[in-house]
Amino acid sequence: MQAGASDMLFAGIHVYDRADSKAAPLMMVGSMFFQRGKSESKGSKGRRNAGEGNPVKDPAGRGDGETSRSILSRVPLVKVMDERKRERERKAEEERRAAELRAKQEEAARRRALIACTALLVALYALVHFMPVHEADNESESESKIAVSEQVAPESPDSLLTADDSQVEDTQTDDRAEPLEELRDRIEALERAYEAGYGDYGYTSESNSAWNAALEEAKGMLDEADPSEDDVAAMAERLYSAFEGLVPNRDAYEMYGMESVFFGSYEQDGNASNGAEPIEWIVLERDGDRCLLLSKYALEFMAYHERTIADPASWYSSTLRSWLEEDFLEVAFTQGERQGIEATPIVSNAGSTIEETTYDEVFLLDEQQVEAYLEGNALRRCFPAAHVASLESARHGISDDGTVGWWLIQLDGDLYTPIVRADGAIEEMRDNESAGIRPAMWVSSSSLQ
Repeated sequence: MQAGASDMLFAGIHVYDRADSKAAPLMMVGSMFFQRGKSESKGSKGRRNAGEGNPVKDPAGRGDGETSRSILSRVPLVKVMDERKRERERKAEEERRAAELRAKQEEAARRRALIACTALLVALYALVHFMPVHEADNESESESKIAVSEQVAPESPDSLLTADDSQVEDTQTDDRAEPLEELRDRIEALERAYEAGYGDYGYTSESNSAWNAALEEAKGMLDEADPSEDDVAAMAERLYSAFEGLVPNRDAYEMYGMESVFFGSYEQDGNASNGAEPIEWIVLERDGDRCLLLSKYALEFMAYHERTIADPASWYSSTLRSWLEEDFLEVAFTQGERQGIEATPIVSNAGSTIEETTYDEVFLLDEQQVEAYLEGNALRRCFPAAHVASLESARHGISDDGTVGWWLIQLDGDLYTPIVRADGAIEEMRDNESAGIRPAMWVSSSSLQ
């Protein structure tokens, strides 16, 4: 009986382990059978020993009443079952979270694949719709048009032949028209670029003549009845080459009829051994017995205000004004020449508590003067003196056509100062960066003779 009860107990535990907590009653039944069988077995043995005069004791030395204590007090089976249940629940929760993570990763991968496919489709669409149409494509398109016309043509052989000839003729007309349309588009685009680039006075007369001749010939081809595709392509290439061959004009002022004079001298060719070169000035205005002059070339390349912190400077406190009034005046003009230079009143920070009026012999033009005296980008473009072009610090500021940006005056304290760019447009730049210097001054006319 005792062995049978043990088997039932372990069978109950095994069932619980393989199933869930609902198997607990079955295990408890097995435990009860095991307890009862053990109790009866010990009771019989006790009675036999009692009959023989031996006291009844269990192996632990306790009385007979304690031998039937439940085995559940020694083996906490319920606790074991709860722990196993919690372990299974924890594993199930981990598996659920892992499945959610995998699902999110798969969704992200699908989204990335969708974005990549969309980008590829956009690229293919642009490639197909915006790439140049080749001659082979035109031929295949013509063949397809002829095939379609054959399918829908009347059954009469004469009418079919007429329809085919008309379709082929229309296709050939379209093939001729397409290169001409491309040539017309190129002419319009280059004309806009030509005007934006400085117009007739912005380029040398020789390069300008080559451009105008090519432009006239290209426009004449548009009126031809049947130019070949090769001729149209050659004309387009020639027109583009003529545009690329345009050379910026260093004497646009002369072409506009502006007067220039020489006054003072400054090192400009980069060779100090041959002495300073005469300074060439553009006469912007004549007012009675005085003239407003602007140097034709950028004589130096430096910052408007040299500083190491965010310390905005007006014209009054700028380091450029100090250089012009001290170093440049001292080097560029003799005492006799300086007698003919008029001091010009300039107000910095007007209307503020730090308003300052200076009387400067040399200064910079302001934006209003540039717009009034130098109409159009061609006249605003400035070439640097040879020694400025050779400076390492100036190379980043010189454009591909050799022109350089130059400072305008800034009267209010600000970190940004107006500048005429190399292409002639006006914008602002931080005052501690470098640009070309074009001094301006009022000089008596008698000093220029």
